[in-house]
Amino acid sequence: MPSLNIATKLLIAVAIIFVIAIIPLTILGHYDIVIYLSLIAIAFLIITSLVVDFKPKFLMVLNVMSAIIVVGFLVYVGFRVFNIIK
Repeated sequence: MPSLNIATKLLIAVAIIFVIAIIPLTILGHYDIVIYLSLIAIAFLIITSLVVDFKPKFLMVLNVMSAIIVVGFLVYVGFRVFNIIK
């Protein structure tokens, strides 16, 4: 069995954490998308911040992914705030 590289291990860890975090919320009946977005963003940022000894090119990819998640969350929050003010 070939050895997994660090990017594959990170992807597997993120997938496992997402499943562990999302399934209980679904079972409990929480269907608000902002809860899931918050949980996914927090889990992703924590996991990536724990892994700091990557090559600079891989860190740049992680930073872009983090930025996309945070911007997506902020856009959703912005729409929610706009609907509240409206």
